[in-house]
Amino acid sequence: MSVVIDTLSLNDFPPQEQAALTALKHKVNRAFVTGAGGFLGKAICERLLAAGIKVTGFARGAYPALD
Repeated sequence: MSVVIDTLSLNDFPPQEQAALTALKHKVNRAFVTGAGGFLGKAICERLLAAGIKVTGFARGAYPALD
């Protein structure tokens, strides 16, 4: 199942985070996140998506935000 999450812009994050995400984007183009429906997993997915990295998320339960 494919899910679309409302994404933030890279400019929505502090400069240090922007720099880190930009550096990460130059190294990877895809990420697999376990626990994507949880508090930290969702925040990680939002940041990766803002950087332009394709994300596949996995969660063991049903999370409305991922439906």
